[in-house]
Amino acid sequence: MIVSPIIAMNHFGTKFVADPVKKGQVEDMPVVEDDTLAWIVKEASDWVETMFVEEDIYGSAQTINSNKPGVLQQQQITTVDNNRKKTIGHHHQGLEKAAVLQEARVFHDDIAVKHDPKACLLILAKLLRLKDDDKTQFSKTQATDVFFATTKLFVCDDEYLRRFVYLFIKEIYTLCDPNDVIIVISCLTKDMTCDIDIYRANAMRVLARIIDSAMLGAIERYVKEAIVADYAPLASAGLLAGLILSQASSESSAIVRRWITETHQAIQKHRGMVQYHALLLLYQMKNHDRLAVSKIVSQYSKKGALTSPMALIMIIRYTTKLMLDESEAYPGINLQNGSTVCREGHVFLTSCLEHSSELVVYEAARAFVILPSATEDLYPVVGILESLLISPKPCVRLGALKAVAGIAEKYPRIVANYNQEVLKLLEDENSLVATLAMTTSLKTATESMVIELLEKVSVLLGTMENEFRASIVKSILQLSVSYPSKRQLLMSFLGKFLMQKAAYEFKHVIVTGIVESLQAYPETLDDSLFILSQSLDVCEHVNLSTEILHVVAEMGPLVQNASKHVPHMYNCFLLGSPPIRAAAVASLSKFASHHLPLRSSILLLLKSCLRDEDEETRDRTAAAVAVLSHSVAESASDGSEEEEASAQPSDDDLAAHIFSPLDVSFAQLKSSLEAYQATSGEMESDSPLTFASLPTVKDDPKQQTTGKASSCTYLTSPVRKSSNPTGEVYAIPELAALGKIAVSSAPNPLTERETEYVVHCVKHVYQDHLVLQFKVQNTVENQRLDNVSVAVMPLDDESLYEVIGEISAPSIPYGSIQSCFVVLKRNMDVRLSPLTLACELQFTLWSVDEENSEDIGDPYEEEYTLENIEVEPSDFMARTPVRDFRRAWEAMGSDNEVAKKVGLQFDTMKEAVDNLVSFLGMNTCDSVSRVKRDGTSHMLHLSGALLGSERVLARAQLSPYNDIFALKIAVRCEDAKICRTVAEWIQ
Repeated sequence: MIVSPIIAMNHFGTKFVADPVKKGQVEDMPVVEDDTLAWIVKEASDWVETMFVEEDIYGSAQTINSNKPGVLQQQQITTVDNNRKKTIGHHHQGLEKAAVLQEARVFHDDIAVKHDPKACLLILAKLLRLKDDDKTQFSKTQATDVFFATTKLFVCDDEYLRRFVYLFIKEIYTLCDPNDVIIVISCLTKDMTCDIDIYRANAMRVLARIIDSAMLGAIERYVKEAIVADYAPLASAGLLAGLILSQASSESSAIVRRWITETHQAIQKHRGMVQYHALLLLYQMKNHDRLAVSKIVSQYSKKGALTSPMALIMIIRYTTKLMLDESEAYPGINLQNGSTVCREGHVFLTSCLEHSSELVVYEAARAFVILPSATEDLYPVVGILESLLISPKPCVRLGALKAVAGIAEKYPRIVANYNQEVLKLLEDENSLVATLAMTTSLKTATESMVIELLEKVSVLLGTMENEFRASIVKSILQLSVSYPSKRQLLMSFLGKFLMQKAAYEFKHVIVTGIVESLQAYPETLDDSLFILSQSLDVCEHVNLSTEILHVVAEMGPLVQNASKHVPHMYNCFLLGSPPIRAAAVASLSKFASHHLPLRSSILLLLKSCLRDEDEETRDRTAAAVAVLSHSVAESASDGSEEEEASAQPSDDDLAAHIFSPLDVSFAQLKSSLEAYQATSGEMESDSPLTFASLPTVKDDPKQQTTGKASSCTYLTSPVRKSSNPTGEVYAIPELAALGKIAVSSAPNPLTERETEYVVHCVKHVYQDHLVLQFKVQNTVENQRLDNVSVAVMPLDDESLYEVIGEISAPSIPYGSIQSCFVVLKRNMDVRLSPLTLACELQFTLWSVDEENSEDIGDPYEEEYTLENIEVEPSDFMARTPVRDFRRAWEAMGSDNEVAKKVGLQFDTMKEAVDNLVSFLGMNTCDSVSRVKRDGTSHMLHLSGALLGSERVLARAQLSPYNDIFALKIAVRCEDAKICRTVAEWIQ
């Protein structure tokens, strides 16, 4: 039996990880405990591996060469018998936990432990193997028993066994009861104060994980002595102990901060890993103080201050973080000529590009990639990275290529000059390097290189794993955005891989990319959709086939030659599994419902599916045949030849309604139906229930509050309390008499979540009234609010609304939420326009004894200023669905159309589109809310109902123009006055 040194390596290291860029901290390198780790692992594994090899099985022994300190070389042991070839690394597999625990009982026999420490060491190795195996995890009781047994091994003075005991305790103590772990502290403290430095180092690292702040004072002196010791492994151990303790608790961290002098001495006294560990501890002490961190950087970024490459890497990361913070505080700052931190940091990073260590050079180059560097700074960086691309070390090539790829994301033209060097890495033996080289080449390729690159990609994809192939596909899709003239060529290239056998993940990435492309670029719809249809014949993945069928059924009727997609869909029924056959029937039904010329033909195909052996397929087919037959019969009786020639169904077509998705989400429909039920008199009305007759209840996730929870977070938030915000309004007779609510907004916060009184406002808009519902939450203990109301005052000179009444909340005890209302009447002589309302919360405050439920003292009047309420155009507009926008637009006519051109100040096209849609509060039709990734002009089709009654349609086109976005919008409505009002909203 043997112990693999890999197991020992995995258990001796300590790792501290943070991220300087994403989390505002600094990412530390994995801690390598210098010669201590190398020596212990070499000695222990050398002794165990060579002495415990079953030579009768393997016939030879494993040798561990250590010509240089810290270098382990392992040769695989194989059997002489070719039929029994095994590696030593698998020798511990298949261990029985019960048997090993039984063997561990020998630890209680002092005589056996002292006589045969080698056997105890082997048992510890087995226990570690079981502990790391998810299938054989120790229970808390078993771990505690093993831990107590291990403490008995301190009676043996064998140095190899002692070091393995340290390792085992460090790994097993987390599974034990903390109260039981204390028993080992006396043994560890004794070793920490002995004369053997290696014992002191290992005992100190284990103790740092076990003790708390109360016990730290007893060993603080020994740790400080270790930090300034001449023996480097002992100094590293003391520094690592400080790191562990500083992260354990705030009390321990406060004690560790007193070791600053010793830590500086360690940096000046030692080289190599000690400097790295000392720098980690120094940063841990001062990371809360930005000025102190800048002093550390200034002191140790000087030439010759540090000799350890890993310590220099940490200084580079600290410098990068400081410069990033500076650039965030002062956007647009010049790193070369800005603040002192930026100037000195830029000089230091530039000097590190010429360092002799490849690690330091790479980290400095990576810093320039992360920082908002000027273009002139990146040219020398790419030149230096080019020299690293030809390194014989795969990790160096990969790191340099990752940095080059990061530059290519922002400045592809800079990297384009080095395309030939990057292309050479396509034949790299490391698949990661080859994949990254290809994706980088695709990002920086010129239009003339596309065909050449596709030939290389075709060869490369055939030999790669699926995860690498997916990343290359994404780069090809991005290339199609950069070169529209090559878009169809690239889609066809990807389509070839859909016709081959491949993993689901790989094909799914291709299908998703093609679908996004045809949605963003309608001109590619016909060819891209046919590529997907053809792939149905050979697709071996059920989920993927179902997705493609859905896309073809959704968009197939929109293309010119729609009939070419039907055979591929029907083939899925003939050749597919039951789930695919059911999906094919549903897709054919949907296809027929939206394409009148093919309806009769598809109906014949569906009738042949009625005898399918799958029950769900038969049910779907029967329902589809019944609905389509009814629609075909109605069309024949009406003689609507003109309608059939148009290929588009009419608004009252039964099949089109049944096989089309709802124009609103189920959540919105539920809220609207609840509001309709709560409306006075609506349930007794004889008028038909239609989507147009339903009130609109808006639910905008962006308006929901975020932030740290207050002391009453467990209480129901007013944002989520009721899914029907109109129910409380209609429950009050005075408000129900105002009539039907046209539009209700989402709750709008008027205070922060952490304040003592949390208030949200819901705006209920009527034809001639506005009701403001204020939901007030009392979060102050031992207080009650009585007669709660909100004083509202319009801030406009010519106000659209005036206050005519209010309804106060009688009482709001601690933790409860109640509503008060303010009623405003609309001035019909003033056109609808945005307005601002000032608000002030008014109430009578009582102090309350919660235990006795009694009032304390006298009440007093209190006022609390709230944020202003903005009544925006979207509050007057209800989102209404339109099944066929083009037909509705033409039917509305252009008699009352109002057109307008304005310039909008936004950073991106998506931001401009989202803000326009949100400002108008209208519904987007025909899936035109998706913005093209190339940033070209974008067309919007919008529909809504002003005050819930007058239908409004709008067509808007956004185009980038210099630093703004030019907006051309046309508004149509039956009422010309409304058209002018909506157009005037946009300024």
